[in-house]
Amino acid sequence: MRVRATALVVVCGLALTAAQAHLCNNIYRTPDRVIVKPEKDAAVFENGDQFRVFVLNNYPTMLRNVRLLGQASVAGVNVGIEPQAIPEMKPGQKEAFTVNVSAGQGVAQGKHSLKFAIAADNIGWGNSGQQPVGEVSDRDLLRAMGDDNTSCVVLAAESLARRKNQAGVDKLTELINNGYNRAIHAAGRSGNPALAPLLLSKLQDRNGMVVGMSCISLGLLKENLDAVRALAGHRDPFIDACANTALVLAGQGDEGSLDYLRQGLSFDDQWVRCAAAWGCAWLNDTEALKVLDQLVSSGDADLVVFAGDALLSLAERQEKQDAGEATEAVAPTAKPAAGPVLAAATADRLVAKPKVPMPNCAQGGLVEFEVYNGYPGPLHNVRVRPVGPGTTVEGDPVVLADLKPAQSGTVGVRVRLTTPGTADLVPTSFEVTADEIEQPLTVMVSLPCTDKGIQLASMEQAAPVGEMGVRVLRFGDYYLLLSALPLAAVLGALACRWRRQSHP
Repeated sequence: MRVRATALVVVCGLALTAAQAHLCNNIYRTPDRVIVKPEKDAAVFENGDQFRVFVLNNYPTMLRNVRLLGQASVAGVNVGIEPQAIPEMKPGQKEAFTVNVSAGQGVAQGKHSLKFAIAADNIGWGNSGQQPVGEVSDRDLLRAMGDDNTSCVVLAAESLARRKNQAGVDKLTELINNGYNRAIHAAGRSGNPALAPLLLSKLQDRNGMVVGMSCISLGLLKENLDAVRALAGHRDPFIDACANTALVLAGQGDEGSLDYLRQGLSFDDQWVRCAAAWGCAWLNDTEALKVLDQLVSSGDADLVVFAGDALLSLAERQEKQDAGEATEAVAPTAKPAAGPVLAAATADRLVAKPKVPMPNCAQGGLVEFEVYNGYPGPLHNVRVRPVGPGTTVEGDPVVLADLKPAQSGTVGVRVRLTTPGTADLVPTSFEVTADEIEQPLTVMVSLPCTDKGIQLASMEQAAPVGEMGVRVLRFGDYYLLLSALPLAAVLGALACRWRRQSHP
């Protein structure tokens, strides 16, 4: 019988505290905005075990090149984490890292520890002497609310208000009255009805932006909906879109809500498109989700957060639905047209994820995507190409001649960045096409253009997430002891018999 070496790993899900940030819309040092959670509390293995660690982006903005790192406190406990990096995570997006843990034969029996840390390129998290954090406390959020950056203050105040902490309500009230519009939709995202009277009063404001955002928040809170309904059809298209979306968010949309809001998706004004897309996406319109994905990558910092809050609210509702929690009824969505699914199909059933690590594309390199076919029929000549200025294609692409339903495969293209500038990462759009696809799937990734852009962070450069207890139990030692007991008994019996014979 083979000797078994078993290690017991106890994992605790912890929330991350960001230490320092460099972000276009200035989100700094805000607790509870990146959540890290393993899929199980304990893992028992003989030679090794594999489990997933989920990472949730709770910021209302994009995170890029997110890395999870692990380090054992003792040599011989090996930790491997895949993928090495997730190129992009949208607001509300949850991804999984796969962790492989093993204990070599030389690892001593007993308790050890395994530390995790996390890093991302566009937020300069750093260790800064922090201790591993646990569940974020009100004290942590109050400390963050005292930061000198207003965006950090808004996010911390929103979290405190969600916990029914009056300090958060008071701070959001102060910010709203001082004209800080981001705090308006933060008030709705907090879910705290104590802010509803203030939002109701803002429906009389002369600023259409304030009125529209207040409608959205009252819809999220499901408060004062008669006043919101009175603004539906307003001559200001932003107020109109926000009021109708608010009613949809509150579960009071009707069968005409989706068609009405879809008209807003074609407006030149990005704010109108964003408000309309929020409501359409709530009614399960996939085209509206694409609009929000585009807007959350726009150059307008305030618009990014508005679209980000929309994506966060959609992700939270989906999480509740997946957990089997009751949700409000929504208006029915349009039924798909009859006919062959692959007759000039759109790319809404095509999924493409970039593979990492990526090459230094200023020098030129192969950029690969894993593509999944969600159609009931095969796709032919699936390929990828960069679009827009700043990239050139080198050599022949990697093409999938035949991708069957429910299967995935790898496509790729060798590119070189012609105008990398001084940035470490350059946002670049790629289109995934197939013979049967009429409208290509667009994927935005950040291409590294320096060696620095593709380096993986060290534990010292990342923010500590928490610590796992690792207990190595060498059951083989006990098996050897137990197997020795019968032999000892036999030898003892023989010795006693010899003594009796020698001393009659």
